[in-house]
Amino acid sequence: MNVKRSTAILLGLCPRCRQGKIYRTLFKMNEQCEICHLPFRREQGYFLGALYVYYGLSLPIFLSLVLWVSTWKSWSEYLIVFPALLLYVPFIPFTYRTARIIWIHFDRFFDPE
Repeated sequence: MNVKRSTAILLGLCPRCRQGKIYRTLFKMNEQCEICHLPFRREQGYFLGALYVYYGLSLPIFLSLVLWVSTWKSWSEYLIVFPALLLYVPFIPFTYRTARIIWIHFDRFFDPE
């Protein structure tokens, strides 16, 4: 089964074999791939780099929500941010999970072992 990297990222598959799942449930990661036994964590603090990916994913979503909320009424900037933050809350699990998957693929692409 030859899966492209972009498809493996979207499906949350292992960066090495592209068959095993990175996440067991919505929030629970597997420690390693069940197919090729690739560990998904290298060391303590491994996912700090995923914070940059998370920020890059979150910013366009949040800014589009701010723009959308600003079309409702002519509120001040401070009043626009709070409803946009509340509307952003359901996106947090998706962006958190996706950022970690992208980070694992990014790291394994540039430093395989």
